[in-house]
Amino acid sequence: FTRAQEQNNEQKQQQAERPQGETEKSGSQMVRQDAPGMHLRPSGAMRAPDRQVFKSEIAKEHQAEDKKNEAAKIAQEFKARQGPSHDRENER
Repeated sequence: FTRAQEQNNEQKQQQAERPQGETEKSGSQMVRQDAPGMHLRPSGAMRAPDRQVFKSEIAKEHQAEDKKNEAAKIAQEFKARQGPSHDRENER
């Protein structure tokens, strides 16, 4: 029984002598030094899959064509509302 008490006292002294950061909870020195850091990632946008890129390009083309068609329709309606020209110089 006395031997167990002596060992217990020795363990308590050793734990008291350890610096605060050297406890078992903080992990071993090798684990702390060789722990994986943050993973490097590219700073720009990630590359989208080809299918998404193709789909967005087609959508942009359709939007551009729709705008052209709408502009032509508006121009045609405007000309129809204007009626015949009263400019006599163009008739000669």
